Amino acid sequence: MAAKRVYVRIVERVIGHSLPKGAHVHHVDQDRTNNRNDNLCVLQSAAEHFGLHQRLRILRAAGNPWTQQICIDCGTVKDLAEFSTAPRYQNGRSRQCRSCTAARAVIYYARKAGRPLRKLTVAEMSEKQRHAAHARWQPVEM
Repeated sequence: MAAKRVYVRIVERVIGHSLPKGAHVHHVDQDRTNNRNDNLCVLQSAAEHFGLHQRLRILRAAGNPWTQQICIDCGTVKDLAEFSTAPRYQNGRSRQCRSCTAARAVIYYARKAGRPLRKLTVAEMSEKQRHAAHARWQPVEM
């Protein structure tokens, strides 16, 4: 069995027993060499630890982690409404904003039609292309 990390041993000494299976230790100041008691936080799972780091990235990008998300393609912070629903992800939203998804669709259909490939940015798309891509993602009124 692998040796326990120093910060895990410190936390276990403070709480008086070993960590539960799957628990993760988080460094509050993001410095893994700072193992002071007030800098260590125990999280229940890897998913909780990953979610915490996602929210911290959004905060560093001057966003609101409860109502916004960072697009993996364009890297900008956008409201959750800009992302389509995708149940397979933890927060139920796609990781790519709708405009980047539309730009990828343009590339996909260009490749399918045999046209030369060049990734179009949303700014390079014609107004008609942007409108058509945006219309595909509008929620249906009931």
